[in-house]
Amino acid sequence: MIDPFRERFAEALAVLERRAPFPPDLLLVLGSGLAAAFDDYEPEAVFTPDDLPGFPRSGVAGHRGDVAFFEAEGRRVMLARGRTHLYEGRSVVESLATVWLARRLGARTALIGNAAGGVSPNLKAGDLMLASSFNAWLVKRRLREAIRGTDERATQGAECPSPRLNDLLRESAIDAGVRLEEGVYFY
Repeated sequence: MIDPFRERFAEALAVLERRAPFPPDLLLVLGSGLAAAFDDYEPEAVFTPDDLPGFPRSGVAGHRGDVAFFEAEGRRVMLARGRTHLYEGRSVVESLATVWLARRLGARTALIGNAAGGVSPNLKAGDLMLASSFNAWLVKRRLREAIRGTDERATQGAECPSPRLNDLLRESAIDAGVRLEEGVYFY
């Protein structure tokens, strides 16, 4: 069976395997709202979509679309500053390109930011919200279809969202004095 990710992104993976300064432990995918929080970190390498054959470009304002590698707090980080989205007319395979590449490079943890609206009267623009669950039946179906031809080991142990990571995020927010709302992501 054909792996749609490998078929589309094999060349981009080969570039990163040759030129990335290290295999990442952690993937951060952040858009226009949070990516700037890492502007003070000096990346060891930055790759634009032009550097990565077949890598999709984001059409969303504020999404740089590059991938940076840096070390922080003893972790080797791959930071995607922006991404492509299903609402841009992209496929699940294109929307998950960065996740697939990071996993193939060695990352075992991914934190993915998302700017979205909310229905709770307690939420206001700019609030941070932790997705304790997500109800996206169409996305889940498309994801199952996309990974059907892939190496199934790539999804073993994957929990989305991860209860362990969510607990760590809650604790970190408390320690940092950051207000963190919680809810279900619905798409």
